[in-house]
Amino acid sequence: MSAKSITSSPSDSTSYSSPFANGSPLFSNSPTLNTLWPEAANLAVTTGAAAAVATSSTSKTTAPQSPTTVQRFKDLLIFEERLKQNLTILRKKQQNYEAFLGSTVIIIMFSLYFTWIQPASTPTLRFFAGILLFISTVTLLCFFLFGMYNDKVAVALKYVPRCNRVLKSFNMHFNEGNSGKLTFCDKIPKPLQEGFERYRSAYYTKKKERAKAKALEGKSKKK
Repeated sequence: MSAKSITSSPSDSTSYSSPFANGSPLFSNSPTLNTLWPEAANLAVTTGAAAAVATSSTSKTTAPQSPTTVQRFKDLLIFEERLKQNLTILRKKQQNYEAFLGSTVIIIMFSLYFTWIQPASTPTLRFFAGILLFISTVTLLCFFLFGMYNDKVAVALKYVPRCNRVLKSFNMHFNEGNSGKLTFCDKIPKPLQEGFERYRSAYYTKKKERAKAKALEGKSKKK
């Protein structure tokens, strides 16, 4: 498959609308998807496309893929990029809030030390240490009591397992390693799996070539 068939970047997936959205039986039969996360509709739509490809790709040959199959490969690649982008965003938020929690705990420890363990030498310092201890403790308690930990930190840990619970119904799996790739179960025909791998490889090869060309163009302009 030629890299020329790849005409859109997965990074544009925020405005992506799949042609499988209307009347997709997989989408209509998966009501729980709507409550999992904001991208549930895109997940159902695209994995529905994958299932459609799986049922139609029974040939064991490596003949060129049809335009419909190529379009579905593109849908899957866009969806894969969306999963990786969401995971990256969630992990950055998780790291930021974990740093905030760590800082709050450190402040509480220092305030507690200068308030009770080794009181500050002056009443003013003890007063401010007590105020700081109170504010920090209340902030930490509110963070957990009002569910902010689950919304801001734990959600990143639950993202991949939740994705894979849904993808399992479509014989797919999202690996959260360095590659962050969609993989297929053994039930999916090999021609489909190999075709998508070739499509993905061709896309990223072309992407690297564009990046190199852009870098060379930037250098030539500076000269």
